[in-house]
Amino acid sequence: VYVPLTAEGHGPAYLRPAHREASDELLGRLASFQGEHSWNESGDGFLLQIGHLGERLATLEVGGIAFPQYREHYLNLALIIGRVGAMAISNARTYDQIKRTEEALRKLSRAVEQSPSTVIITDTQGQIEYANPRFTQLTGYTLEEVMGNNPRLLKSGETPSEEYRRLWKSITSGKEWRGEFKNRKKNGEFYWEQASISPIRNSEGQITHFVAVKEDITERRRAEDERERLLEELGLVNVRLLAATQEAQERAEEARRQASQVQEERERIAALAGALAAERDLLNHIMENTRAHLAYLDPEFNFVMVNSAYEAGTGHRADELLGRNHFDIFPSAENQEIFERVRDTGEAVAFRARPFEFEDQPGRGLTYWDWTLSPVQGSDGRVHGL
Repeated sequence: VYVPLTAEGHGPAYLRPAHREASDELLGRLASFQGEHSWNESGDGFLLQIGHLGERLATLEVGGIAFPQYREHYLNLALIIGRVGAMAISNARTYDQIKRTEEALRKLSRAVEQSPSTVIITDTQGQIEYANPRFTQLTGYTLEEVMGNNPRLLKSGETPSEEYRRLWKSITSGKEWRGEFKNRKKNGEFYWEQASISPIRNSEGQITHFVAVKEDITERRRAEDERERLLEELGLVNVRLLAATQEAQERAEEARRQASQVQEERERIAALAGALAAERDLLNHIMENTRAHLAYLDPEFNFVMVNSAYEAGTGHRADELLGRNHFDIFPSAENQEIFERVRDTGEAVAFRARPFEFEDQPGRGLTYWDWTLSPVQGSDGRVHGL
């Protein structure tokens, strides 16, 4: 703390920070405060040292000479410094709270930025203030192009105006709206979205923004339209066949049954593919947003998947690992025996501070690892990987 004194040397004229040391580093340490004074002809500064923040003055040093005596203005200065110490403790606690809040916001921001769904935030007038990267990928519009515009720029003209009125009435009254839109991309191409639009309230409960989370359902609607078209065509065929022989009618019925089975199979495969894609995306998201070193191996211990933390920890890029055997890169007969036991018995193992040396990186020396090896079993009970 920089502490200039009055001309008479009767106490600090004011206080201001002299350095930017982090608040949490001040806690539990000796506090040093340095200042200038007009009453010392030598021009030397003085140093006040106290015990833990807020305790009484312990030492006064002027020009390198310690003075045990106290003057009234020194005591006043110590009192002020004690109050500043209390403020530092309070600021340290606030700093920790801010850090926790910033970390939570960073996680939320990453989740929104990496979301496979379109996310749009508007003000209460419906003007766009934010759109995530998925919005640009889907519509072709950049954030700069849509900032300040209304989402109506996506309108295809095929959604009834009454539906938009119901939407606006619902969200401005504080309710969530769910529905589907047929919209138009920047290049003129049509697409379908399933949307959920909700109000955002401030601490007083007032609506300040609206957030829309939307999913591209174009393929689903295209499959539904194709199904309807097929059923219409089959219906026309049936009308013609009704005037034909019984044999032709039976053939038409069989054709319709087969078409229905094919459609059901297509829908089942599409649903399975969607579920698998969602699980894969979730797995990738979890793996890439953890500091744990994660790797997945097949039953022969070949690398199938690793996260970026594993790459950093082992010193090997993913393209150097995937498809190669774990023990070709990290040879260890003892560890290989453990891997084989887990694969053969289906029982997981865990270790704490287990030593390991990287033969290809001798400069690292002996390292220690906490690690867990778990089997991944299928519905048949067989181990499909580790």
